[in-house]
Amino acid sequence: MKMRVASRRLMQHVFARSVSSIAPASRLNGVMSSVFSVYTQLANQHKAINLGQGFPDCSPPSFLLEEAAAVLTSPTPAYHQYAPSEGAPPLVSAICSLSSLSPTPDCVTVTNGATEALFSTFQALLNHGDEVVVMEPFYDSYIAQVQMAGGKPVCVPLRVDAKGGEVTAASQFKLDVDELRRAVSDKTRLIVLNSPHNPTGKVFTTEELEQIAQVAIEKDLIVVSDEVYEWLAFADRADTAKGEKGASTKPASIAAIAGMKDRTVTIGSAGKTFEATGWKVGWAIASPQLSKYIAAAHKWVPFSVATPLQVAVGNALLHARDNGYFAELSSRYQRKRDLLDEGLERAGLTPMKPDGGFFILADTSLFPSSIVDEEKELARREESGSELQRDEAIARWMTKKGVCVIPPSAFYRKEHKHLAENWVRVCFAKSDDTLTQAGEKLEEITRPFR
Repeated sequence: MKMRVASRRLMQHVFARSVSSIAPASRLNGVMSSVFSVYTQLANQHKAINLGQGFPDCSPPSFLLEEAAAVLTSPTPAYHQYAPSEGAPPLVSAICSLSSLSPTPDCVTVTNGATEALFSTFQALLNHGDEVVVMEPFYDSYIAQVQMAGGKPVCVPLRVDAKGGEVTAASQFKLDVDELRRAVSDKTRLIVLNSPHNPTGKVFTTEELEQIAQVAIEKDLIVVSDEVYEWLAFADRADTAKGEKGASTKPASIAAIAGMKDRTVTIGSAGKTFEATGWKVGWAIASPQLSKYIAAAHKWVPFSVATPLQVAVGNALLHARDNGYFAELSSRYQRKRDLLDEGLERAGLTPMKPDGGFFILADTSLFPSSIVDEEKELARREESGSELQRDEAIARWMTKKGVCVIPPSAFYRKEHKHLAENWVRVCFAKSDDTLTQAGEKLEEITRPFR
Protein backbone atom coordinates (compact mmCIF):
# COMPACT_ATOMS: atom_id res chain seq x y z
CA MET A 1 0.00 0.00 0.00
CA LYS A 2 2.78 2.42 0.98
CA MET A 3 4.61 1.59 -2.24
CA ARG A 4 1.53 2.40 -4.35
CA VAL A 5 1.06 5.74 -2.57
CA ALA A 6 4.74 6.59 -3.03
CA SER A 7 4.61 5.60 -6.68
CA ARG A 8 1.52 7.73 -7.25
CA ARG A 9 3.15 10.73 -5.58
CA LEU A 10 6.27 10.24 -7.69
CA MET A 11 4.22 10.15 -10.89
CA GLN A 12 2.32 13.28 -9.84
CA HIS A 13 5.63 15.03 -9.19
CA VAL A 14 7.07 13.98 -12.56
CA PHE A 15 3.88 14.99 -14.38
CA ALA A 16 3.84 18.39 -12.67
CA ARG A 17 7.47 18.95 -13.61
CA SER A 18 6.91 17.90 -17.22
CA VAL A 19 3.91 20.21 -17.65
CA SER A 20 5.60 23.20 -16.03
CA SER A 21 8.64 22.78 -18.28
CA ILE A 22 6.61 23.08 -21.49
CA ALA A 23 7.39 26.35 -23.27
CA PRO A 24 6.03 27.81 -26.50
CA ALA A 25 8.10 27.70 -29.66
CA SER A 26 10.38 30.69 -30.14
CA ARG A 27 8.33 31.75 -33.17
CA LEU A 28 5.66 32.87 -30.69
CA ASN A 29 7.97 35.18 -28.76
CA GLY A 30 6.26 38.55 -28.41
CA VAL A 31 3.06 37.50 -30.20
CA MET A 32 1.26 35.50 -27.51
CA SER A 33 -1.40 38.14 -26.91
CA SER A 34 -3.34 40.68 -28.96
CA VAL A 35 -4.23 44.25 -28.05
CA PHE A 36 -7.79 43.53 -29.18
CA SER A 37 -8.39 40.71 -26.70
CA VAL A 38 -7.05 42.90 -23.88
CA TYR A 39 -9.30 45.85 -24.67
CA THR A 40 -12.38 43.80 -25.51
CA GLN A 41 -12.11 42.20 -22.07
CA LEU A 42 -11.68 45.63 -20.47
CA ALA A 43 -14.66 47.00 -22.42
CA ASN A 44 -16.86 44.12 -21.30
CA GLN A 45 -15.73 44.56 -17.72
CA HIS A 46 -16.70 48.26 -17.71
CA LYS A 47 -19.72 47.94 -20.07
CA ALA A 48 -18.08 50.43 -22.42
CA ILE A 49 -19.27 51.34 -25.91
CA ASN A 50 -16.84 49.32 -27.99
CA LEU A 51 -15.14 51.38 -30.70
CA GLY A 52 -12.07 49.18 -30.41
CA GLN A 53 -12.12 46.13 -32.63
CA GLY A 54 -12.87 46.62 -36.33
CA PHE A 55 -16.05 44.68 -36.91
CA PRO A 56 -19.51 46.03 -37.78
CA ASP A 57 -22.35 45.70 -35.27
CA CYS A 58 -25.01 45.40 -37.99
CA SER A 59 -26.25 42.57 -40.21
CA PRO A 60 -24.69 41.87 -43.62
CA PRO A 61 -26.69 42.94 -46.71
CA SER A 62 -29.86 40.92 -47.21
CA PHE A 63 -28.82 39.74 -50.69
CA LEU A 64 -25.74 38.05 -49.21
CA LEU A 65 -27.85 36.24 -46.60
CA GLU A 66 -30.33 35.20 -49.26
CA GLU A 67 -27.53 33.76 -51.39
CA ALA A 68 -26.22 31.85 -48.37
CA ALA A 69 -29.66 30.49 -47.54
CA ALA A 70 -30.17 29.36 -51.13
CA VAL A 71 -26.84 27.55 -51.23
CA LEU A 72 -27.23 25.95 -47.80
CA THR A 73 -30.66 24.55 -48.68
CA SER A 74 -29.68 23.50 -52.19
CA PRO A 75 -29.62 19.75 -52.92
CA THR A 76 -26.62 20.25 -55.22
CA PRO A 77 -24.03 17.82 -53.74
CA ALA A 78 -21.00 19.87 -54.74
CA TYR A 79 -22.15 22.79 -52.57
CA HIS A 80 -21.76 20.68 -49.43
CA GLN A 81 -18.42 18.97 -50.03
CA TYR A 82 -14.81 20.15 -50.22
CA ALA A 83 -14.23 22.89 -52.75
CA PRO A 84 -11.09 22.79 -54.90
CA SER A 85 -8.24 23.94 -52.67
CA GLU A 86 -7.58 27.03 -54.82
CA GLY A 87 -11.24 28.10 -54.56
CA ALA A 88 -14.79 27.26 -55.60
CA PRO A 89 -15.26 28.12 -59.31
CA PRO A 90 -18.21 30.53 -58.77
CA LEU A 91 -16.15 32.67 -56.39
CA VAL A 92 -12.92 32.48 -58.40
CA SER A 93 -14.85 33.52 -61.51
CA ALA A 94 -16.50 36.45 -59.70
CA ILE A 95 -13.15 37.68 -58.33
CA CYS A 96 -11.67 37.58 -61.83
CA SER A 97 -14.70 39.43 -63.20
CA LEU A 98 -14.55 42.26 -60.63
CA SER A 99 -10.81 42.78 -60.35
CA SER A 100 -9.35 45.69 -62.28
CA LEU A 101 -6.21 43.55 -62.68
CA SER A 102 -7.98 41.17 -65.13
CA PRO A 103 -6.64 37.99 -63.50
CA THR A 104 -7.22 34.51 -64.87
CA PRO A 105 -8.45 31.73 -62.55
CA ASP A 106 -4.91 30.41 -62.02
CA CYS A 107 -4.04 33.79 -60.44
CA VAL A 108 -6.52 33.40 -57.55
CA THR A 109 -6.29 31.53 -54.25
CA VAL A 110 -9.35 31.66 -51.97
CA THR A 111 -8.40 31.61 -48.31
CA ASN A 112 -9.85 31.40 -44.81
CA GLY A 113 -10.13 35.18 -44.60
CA ALA A 114 -7.58 37.76 -45.66
CA THR A 115 -5.49 36.88 -42.60
CA GLU A 116 -4.90 33.39 -43.96
CA ALA A 117 -4.11 34.86 -47.38
CA LEU A 118 -1.32 36.79 -45.68
CA PHE A 119 -0.23 33.75 -43.66
CA SER A 120 -0.02 31.46 -46.68
CA THR A 121 1.78 34.13 -48.70
CA PHE A 122 4.46 34.57 -46.04
CA GLN A 123 4.79 30.81 -45.59
CA ALA A 124 5.14 30.38 -49.35
CA LEU A 125 7.67 33.14 -50.01
CA LEU A 126 9.88 33.55 -46.93
CA ASN A 127 12.93 31.57 -45.91
CA HIS A 128 14.47 31.76 -42.46
CA GLY A 129 16.21 35.11 -42.02
CA ASP A 130 14.53 36.84 -44.97
CA GLU A 131 13.62 40.46 -44.24
CA VAL A 132 10.24 42.03 -44.82
CA VAL A 133 9.79 45.82 -44.91
CA VAL A 134 6.61 46.84 -43.08
CA MET A 135 5.27 50.38 -42.80
CA GLU A 136 4.33 51.65 -39.36
CA PRO A 137 1.75 51.87 -37.97
CA PHE A 138 0.78 48.40 -39.16
CA TYR A 139 -2.02 45.87 -38.88
CA ASP A 140 -0.58 43.81 -36.03
CA SER A 141 -0.97 40.48 -37.81
CA TYR A 142 1.86 41.35 -40.23
CA ILE A 143 4.60 41.22 -37.60
CA ALA A 144 3.35 38.00 -36.00
CA GLN A 145 2.96 36.22 -39.32
CA VAL A 146 6.34 37.28 -40.70
CA GLN A 147 7.98 36.09 -37.50
CA MET A 148 6.12 32.76 -37.57
CA ALA A 149 7.34 32.23 -41.15
CA GLY A 150 10.94 32.69 -40.00
CA GLY A 151 11.24 36.19 -41.43
CA LYS A 152 12.48 39.40 -39.84
CA PRO A 153 10.28 42.52 -39.94
CA VAL A 154 12.09 45.77 -40.75
CA CYS A 155 9.85 48.74 -40.01
CA VAL A 156 9.70 52.10 -41.76
CA PRO A 157 7.36 54.62 -40.09
CA LEU A 158 4.91 56.80 -41.95
CA ARG A 159 5.68 60.31 -40.72
CA VAL A 160 3.20 63.13 -40.25
CA ASP A 161 3.51 66.27 -42.36
CA ALA A 162 2.22 68.76 -39.77
CA LYS A 163 1.40 71.57 -42.25
CA GLY A 164 1.98 74.50 -39.94
CA GLY A 165 1.31 72.53 -36.77
CA GLU A 166 -2.16 71.20 -37.63
CA VAL A 167 -2.71 67.47 -38.06
CA THR A 168 -6.26 66.89 -39.27
CA ALA A 169 -6.12 64.43 -42.18
CA ALA A 170 -4.84 60.91 -42.75
CA SER A 171 -3.32 62.08 -46.02
CA GLN A 172 -0.73 63.93 -43.91
CA PHE A 173 0.93 60.59 -43.18
CA LYS A 174 3.79 60.36 -45.65
CA LEU A 175 6.26 57.66 -46.60
CA ASP A 176 9.86 58.78 -46.95
CA VAL A 177 10.90 56.77 -50.00
CA ASP A 178 14.59 57.36 -49.25
CA GLU A 179 14.01 55.84 -45.80
CA LEU A 180 12.24 52.91 -47.47
CA ARG A 181 15.18 52.42 -49.82
CA ARG A 182 17.64 52.49 -46.91
CA ALA A 183 15.64 49.82 -45.11
CA VAL A 184 16.18 47.37 -47.98
CA SER A 185 19.17 45.04 -47.63
CA ASP A 186 20.45 42.06 -49.56
CA LYS A 187 18.25 39.94 -47.26
CA THR A 188 15.02 41.78 -48.10
CA ARG A 189 12.41 39.67 -49.85
CA LEU A 190 9.08 41.50 -49.48
CA ILE A 191 7.48 44.90 -48.90
CA VAL A 192 4.08 44.92 -47.17
CA LEU A 193 1.72 47.68 -48.29
CA ASN A 194 -1.77 48.44 -46.92
CA SER A 195 -4.09 50.88 -48.73
CA PRO A 196 -6.57 52.05 -47.57
CA HIS A 197 -4.39 51.90 -44.50
CA ASN A 198 -5.22 50.51 -41.07
CA PRO A 199 -5.08 52.29 -38.64
CA THR A 200 -4.54 55.74 -40.22
CA GLY A 201 -7.13 55.69 -43.02
CA LYS A 202 -4.52 56.89 -45.51
CA VAL A 203 -5.06 56.02 -49.18
CA PHE A 204 -1.74 55.94 -51.02
CA THR A 205 -1.73 58.12 -54.11
CA THR A 206 -0.70 56.83 -57.51
CA GLU A 207 2.50 58.87 -57.24
CA GLU A 208 3.34 57.24 -53.90
CA LEU A 209 2.61 53.78 -55.29
CA GLU A 210 4.88 54.48 -58.25
CA GLN A 211 7.70 55.42 -55.87
CA ILE A 212 7.24 52.19 -53.91
CA ALA A 213 7.08 50.24 -57.17
CA GLN A 214 10.35 51.79 -58.32
CA VAL A 215 12.08 50.51 -55.17
CA ALA A 216 10.54 47.05 -55.59
CA ILE A 217 11.65 46.81 -59.20
CA GLU A 218 15.15 48.19 -58.52
CA LYS A 219 15.70 45.76 -55.64
CA ASP A 220 13.83 42.80 -57.18
CA LEU A 221 11.27 42.59 -54.37
CA ILE A 222 7.71 41.30 -54.13
CA VAL A 223 4.99 43.60 -52.76
CA VAL A 224 2.24 42.10 -50.61
CA SER A 225 -0.57 44.62 -51.05
CA ASP A 226 -3.30 44.34 -48.41
CA GLU A 227 -6.36 45.89 -50.07
CA VAL A 228 -9.15 44.54 -47.86
CA TYR A 229 -10.72 48.03 -47.67
CA GLU A 230 -10.66 48.52 -51.46
CA TRP A 231 -14.42 49.29 -51.61
CA LEU A 232 -14.24 51.54 -48.55
CA ALA A 233 -12.32 54.52 -49.96
CA PHE A 234 -14.27 57.76 -49.79
CA ALA A 235 -15.36 60.07 -52.59
CA ASP A 236 -14.33 63.33 -50.91
CA ARG A 237 -10.62 62.55 -51.07
CA ALA A 238 -8.36 63.66 -53.91
CA ASP A 239 -8.65 60.86 -56.44
CA THR A 240 -5.50 58.74 -56.51
CA ALA A 241 -5.43 58.56 -60.28
CA LYS A 242 -6.71 61.94 -61.51
CA GLY A 243 -6.31 64.36 -58.63
CA GLU A 244 -9.95 65.37 -58.94
CA LYS A 245 -12.31 65.48 -56.01
CA GLY A 246 -14.68 62.52 -56.05
CA ALA A 247 -13.53 61.26 -59.46
CA SER A 248 -13.45 57.67 -58.18
CA THR A 249 -13.91 55.88 -54.90
CA LYS A 250 -11.84 52.77 -55.61
CA PRO A 251 -8.17 53.48 -54.97
CA ALA A 252 -5.32 52.64 -57.30
CA SER A 253 -3.66 49.26 -56.90
CA ILE A 254 0.12 48.92 -57.03
CA ALA A 255 -0.26 45.76 -59.15
CA ALA A 256 -1.62 47.95 -61.95
CA ILE A 257 1.60 49.97 -62.19
CA ALA A 258 3.97 49.06 -65.03
CA GLY A 259 6.32 46.27 -64.03
CA MET A 260 4.40 45.29 -60.89
CA LYS A 261 1.75 42.80 -61.99
CA ASP A 262 4.08 39.80 -61.71
CA ARG A 263 5.69 40.93 -58.44
CA THR A 264 2.56 41.82 -56.44
CA VAL A 265 0.29 39.70 -54.24
CA THR A 266 -3.05 41.52 -53.80
CA ILE A 267 -5.13 40.57 -50.77
CA GLY A 268 -8.95 40.92 -50.70
CA SER A 269 -11.71 40.27 -48.17
CA ALA A 270 -15.39 39.36 -48.39
CA GLY A 271 -15.71 40.06 -44.67
CA LYS A 272 -14.85 43.75 -45.06
CA THR A 273 -16.74 44.08 -48.34
CA PHE A 274 -20.00 42.61 -47.03
CA GLU A 275 -19.80 43.50 -43.31
CA ALA A 276 -19.51 39.78 -42.53
CA THR A 277 -16.14 39.41 -40.82
CA GLY A 278 -17.20 36.13 -39.22
CA TRP A 279 -17.49 34.40 -42.59
CA LYS A 280 -13.69 34.41 -43.01
CA VAL A 281 -13.57 34.38 -46.80
CA GLY A 282 -10.62 36.14 -48.40
CA TRP A 283 -8.33 35.75 -51.38
CA ALA A 284 -4.92 36.40 -52.87
CA ILE A 285 -4.44 37.52 -56.48
CA ALA A 286 -0.97 37.10 -57.97
CA SER A 287 0.83 35.89 -61.08
CA PRO A 288 0.26 32.21 -61.93
CA GLN A 289 3.77 31.44 -60.65
CA LEU A 290 3.34 33.18 -57.29
CA SER A 291 -0.21 31.82 -56.97
CA LYS A 292 1.12 28.28 -57.40
CA TYR A 293 3.36 28.77 -54.35
CA ILE A 294 0.65 30.46 -52.26
CA ALA A 295 -1.88 27.74 -53.12
CA ALA A 296 0.65 25.06 -52.14
CA ALA A 297 1.06 26.60 -48.67
CA HIS A 298 -2.69 27.18 -48.34
CA LYS A 299 -3.40 23.53 -49.13
CA TRP A 300 -1.63 22.47 -45.93
CA VAL A 301 -3.35 25.03 -43.68
CA PRO A 302 -7.16 24.71 -44.12
CA PHE A 303 -7.00 22.75 -47.43
CA SER A 304 -10.08 24.64 -48.60
CA VAL A 305 -12.62 27.21 -47.43
CA ALA A 306 -16.28 26.45 -46.62
CA THR A 307 -17.90 25.71 -49.98
CA PRO A 308 -21.39 27.16 -49.28
CA LEU A 309 -19.88 30.46 -48.16
CA GLN A 310 -17.64 30.64 -51.22
CA VAL A 311 -20.55 30.08 -53.60
CA ALA A 312 -22.70 32.62 -51.74
CA VAL A 313 -19.93 35.24 -51.78
CA GLY A 314 -19.28 34.64 -55.49
CA ASN A 315 -22.95 35.17 -56.34
CA ALA A 316 -23.15 38.18 -54.01
CA LEU A 317 -20.14 39.86 -55.63
CA LEU A 318 -21.85 39.76 -59.01
CA HIS A 319 -25.11 41.03 -57.51
CA ALA A 320 -23.20 43.86 -55.80
CA ARG A 321 -21.52 44.84 -59.07
CA ASP A 322 -24.80 44.90 -60.99
CA ASN A 323 -26.87 46.75 -58.37
CA GLY A 324 -24.69 49.64 -57.22
CA TYR A 325 -23.78 48.10 -53.87
CA PHE A 326 -20.13 49.17 -53.84
CA ALA A 327 -20.93 52.86 -54.33
CA GLU A 328 -23.64 52.64 -51.66
CA LEU A 329 -21.22 50.95 -49.22
CA SER A 330 -18.59 53.67 -49.68
CA SER A 331 -21.16 56.45 -49.33
CA ARG A 332 -22.69 54.91 -46.20
CA TYR A 333 -19.34 54.50 -44.50
CA GLN A 334 -18.34 58.03 -45.43
CA ARG A 335 -21.44 59.22 -43.56
CA LYS A 336 -20.52 57.05 -40.58
CA ARG A 337 -17.01 58.50 -40.62
CA ASP A 338 -18.45 62.01 -40.62
CA LEU A 339 -20.83 61.19 -37.76
CA LEU A 340 -18.02 60.00 -35.51
CA ASP A 341 -15.71 62.73 -36.78
CA GLU A 342 -18.20 65.37 -35.62
CA GLY A 343 -18.56 63.69 -32.23
CA LEU A 344 -14.80 63.68 -31.75
CA GLU A 345 -14.59 67.35 -32.72
CA ARG A 346 -17.25 68.29 -30.18
CA ALA A 347 -15.40 66.31 -27.53
CA GLY A 348 -12.14 68.16 -28.24
CA LEU A 349 -10.45 65.03 -29.60
CA THR A 350 -9.22 66.36 -32.95
CA PRO A 351 -9.68 63.60 -35.56
CA MET A 352 -7.32 62.80 -38.41
CA LYS A 353 -9.96 62.52 -41.12
CA PRO A 354 -9.47 59.20 -42.95
CA ASP A 355 -9.78 58.72 -46.70
CA GLY A 356 -10.84 55.09 -46.36
CA GLY A 357 -11.23 52.08 -44.09
CA PHE A 358 -12.95 51.63 -40.73
CA PHE A 359 -10.85 53.79 -38.40
CA ILE A 360 -10.01 57.30 -37.19
CA LEU A 361 -6.98 58.38 -35.19
CA ALA A 362 -7.98 61.01 -32.62
CA ASP A 363 -5.69 63.43 -30.78
CA THR A 364 -5.83 63.09 -26.97
CA SER A 365 -3.53 66.00 -26.10
CA LEU A 366 -6.26 67.66 -23.99
CA PHE A 367 -5.97 64.99 -21.28
CA PRO A 368 -3.66 66.03 -18.41
CA SER A 369 -0.57 64.09 -17.34
CA SER A 370 -2.29 63.26 -14.03
CA ILE A 371 -4.52 60.73 -15.83
CA VAL A 372 -1.49 59.12 -17.46
CA ASP A 373 0.44 59.00 -14.18
CA GLU A 374 -2.51 57.44 -12.36
CA GLU A 375 -2.98 54.68 -14.93
CA LYS A 376 0.75 54.00 -15.13
CA GLU A 377 0.99 53.62 -11.35
CA LEU A 378 -2.03 51.31 -11.33
CA ALA A 379 -0.40 49.12 -13.98
CA ARG A 380 2.86 48.96 -12.01
CA ARG A 381 1.01 47.75 -8.90
CA GLU A 382 -1.39 45.33 -10.56
CA GLU A 383 0.72 43.98 -13.43
CA SER A 384 4.11 43.28 -11.90
CA GLY A 385 5.81 46.53 -12.83
CA SER A 386 4.25 46.90 -16.29
CA GLU A 387 5.21 50.24 -17.88
CA LEU A 388 2.54 51.78 -20.08
CA GLN A 389 2.98 54.09 -23.03
CA ARG A 390 1.02 57.36 -22.80
CA ASP A 391 -1.55 56.22 -25.38
CA GLU A 392 -2.03 52.93 -23.51
CA ALA A 393 -2.73 54.79 -20.28
CA ILE A 394 -5.23 57.09 -21.98
CA ALA A 395 -6.93 54.20 -23.81
CA ARG A 396 -7.37 52.28 -20.57
CA TRP A 397 -8.76 55.33 -18.79
CA MET A 398 -11.19 56.13 -21.63
CA THR A 399 -12.38 52.51 -21.75
CA LYS A 400 -13.01 52.52 -18.00
CA LYS A 401 -14.96 55.77 -18.43
CA GLY A 402 -17.26 54.20 -21.01
CA VAL A 403 -15.79 54.26 -24.54
CA CYS A 404 -13.39 51.52 -25.62
CA VAL A 405 -10.57 52.76 -27.86
CA ILE A 406 -7.31 51.18 -28.99
CA PRO A 407 -3.81 52.54 -28.28
CA PRO A 408 -2.06 52.76 -31.67
CA SER A 409 1.39 52.18 -30.15
CA ALA A 410 0.34 48.51 -30.43
CA PHE A 411 0.92 48.97 -34.18
CA TYR A 412 4.53 50.16 -33.81
CA ARG A 413 7.77 48.44 -32.85
CA LYS A 414 9.38 49.50 -29.59
CA GLU A 415 11.71 52.11 -31.11
CA HIS A 416 8.83 54.00 -32.72
CA LYS A 417 6.02 53.63 -30.15
CA HIS A 418 6.53 57.23 -29.04
CA LEU A 419 5.15 58.38 -32.41
CA ALA A 420 1.67 57.29 -31.27
CA GLU A 421 1.70 58.83 -27.79
CA ASN A 422 -1.03 61.43 -28.42
CA TRP A 423 -3.49 59.29 -30.41
CA VAL A 424 -6.14 56.66 -29.90
CA ARG A 425 -7.79 54.61 -32.64
CA VAL A 426 -11.58 54.50 -32.89
CA CYS A 427 -13.74 52.40 -35.22
CA PHE A 428 -16.74 53.85 -37.07
CA ALA A 429 -17.95 50.51 -38.52
CA LYS A 430 -20.86 50.67 -36.12
CA SER A 431 -24.55 51.53 -36.23
CA ASP A 432 -25.47 55.21 -36.32
CA ASP A 433 -27.06 54.83 -32.87
CA THR A 434 -23.82 53.41 -31.46
CA LEU A 435 -21.78 56.23 -33.01
CA THR A 436 -24.18 58.89 -31.70
CA GLN A 437 -24.08 57.40 -28.20
CA ALA A 438 -20.29 57.20 -28.37
CA GLY A 439 -20.06 60.87 -29.39
CA GLU A 440 -22.25 61.91 -26.47
CA LYS A 441 -20.24 59.79 -24.04
CA LEU A 442 -16.97 61.23 -25.33
CA GLU A 443 -18.28 64.76 -24.77
CA GLU A 444 -19.14 63.77 -21.21
CA ILE A 445 -15.71 62.23 -20.60
CA THR A 446 -13.78 65.23 -21.91
CA ARG A 447 -15.97 68.00 -20.49
CA PRO A 448 -13.76 68.64 -17.39
CA PHE A 449 -10.71 69.15 -19.62
CA ARG A 450 -12.11 71.46 -22.31
